[in-house]
Amino acid sequence: MTEKWDIFICHASEDKDAFARQLAEALQKRGLRVWYDKFTLKLGDSLRRTIDRGLSESTYGVVILSKAFFAKDWPQKELDGLDARERNGKKVILPIWHDLTKEEVEKYSPMLAGRLAAKTKDGMRNAVEMIIDVFGDNAPPAPAEYVTTDKIVRIQADKDSFVIGQSISFRGYSANCGDHVHLVIFGPGEYSKGKEVANPSVSLSDEWKFQWLTDPSLLTGYYTVTVFDSEKNISDEVLVKAEKGAITVVAYGDGTYYIGEIIKLAGTCTTGKNVYITLKGPDAVQQERKLDQLDVLSQDGNVETFLKVDVRQDFTWSYVWDTKKIATLIEEGYYRIYAIESPVSSDNLSANSWYSYGTVSIMMRPPFMSGTLSQSQYAKGDPIRITGTAEGVRYHEILIWIFGEKNTIVDKININLDASYVYEIPRILSKKLEVGQYFAIIQHPMLDDEFDVFFDDKKQNVLVECHN
Repeated sequence: MTEKWDIFICHASEDKDAFARQLAEALQKRGLRVWYDKFTLKLGDSLRRTIDRGLSESTYGVVILSKAFFAKDWPQKELDGLDARERNGKKVILPIWHDLTKEEVEKYSPMLAGRLAAKTKDGMRNAVEMIIDVFGDNAPPAPAEYVTTDKIVRIQADKDSFVIGQSISFRGYSANCGDHVHLVIFGPGEYSKGKEVANPSVSLSDEWKFQWLTDPSLLTGYYTVTVFDSEKNISDEVLVKAEKGAITVVAYGDGTYYIGEIIKLAGTCTTGKNVYITLKGPDAVQQERKLDQLDVLSQDGNVETFLKVDVRQDFTWSYVWDTKKIATLIEEGYYRIYAIESPVSSDNLSANSWYSYGTVSIMMRPPFMSGTLSQSQYAKGDPIRITGTAEGVRYHEILIWIFGEKNTIVDKININLDASYVYEIPRILSKKLEVGQYFAIIQHPMLDDEFDVFFDDKKQNVLVECHN
């Protein structure tokens, strides 16, 4: 019977990612027909029957021996199936020792310990060539790029440019050059004479990789990243560009706000995982202060003196600023909000600074209200109308107090979105009012959103709530 497969790979699942998968791919690239579960099994296949067919229809069985292999029944049953085919001196089993010593193999299987075996510690290329040698003249011709014994190192970057403060990944391969490579970077500043940043290990499949997390102080410009072999005799290089990240900040609305109002801030940040926000304004807030605690002065390098906001994965950020909480420390005037990549004061921010930042200016005003009667005198039964504006009212409600010698009216009314309001005493009610002089008072909830002047429970006395 002509075998359908050249190689059947028998392994424990724990060794799949460490060696088995890479071996199967390397043997395929070398031109062999490989039975490997990830290549061969399809949805709906019977696992037992498919493996039995693979065992019976493969010329050789590569057995990856490891502690995990000998600890399980399943891979050993596959080995038994291969062993059953070794009759009359026919060689079927090709052992590979994975992280095992000769003594350990002898402990598990004296029969296998006596066979010539490949060892994963000697590298993937050595294991592949030992398997190919078993086929002798029947071995498939090797691709030209595979058979070279020259020392080769290669490098590539996952992108052509990167934002300072973020990471960039490099990967490549190293053939016949030892178990590690050297990465040296040439560029502006401290990299002008070249600086070694890492010594990545080379895998069994001759691959290496490295992720460079760049420092925020890195200078902008072009950097040459060079990979050397373990003895620094041969090299390859790639050119990448370091760019300064950016931070933006906007305040929702028209830029003018009332003290006590909620202000939504938002923006973007491509420099890191956080932005640090501080406020600078007139007189009492001339020096930068923590946005949500104006009694805290912002100090260089002290994270606790800045408002720290997380940046989302899509590089956006936002913050809802409740100015009611710091209303007693804000006065009327223009303010500038800084969103900075690090906790530093504005004195360190300039066009030549490596710190990225954004700013937005806002105007803060105290709440304001007005009220006007439609006329100064009314007859009993006339409708009485009061109109005006009430700005800076968060919950859109104000109180109307109307006092007379014998009559008192207290009503809570809603204000419109444009801050206007209209209050009317209809004819049916004005007929019941005693003749005399009345006073109308309009009450704004002010900065604490509370109506601090109110009737007692019996509606006989007016009380004032005092705050410390």
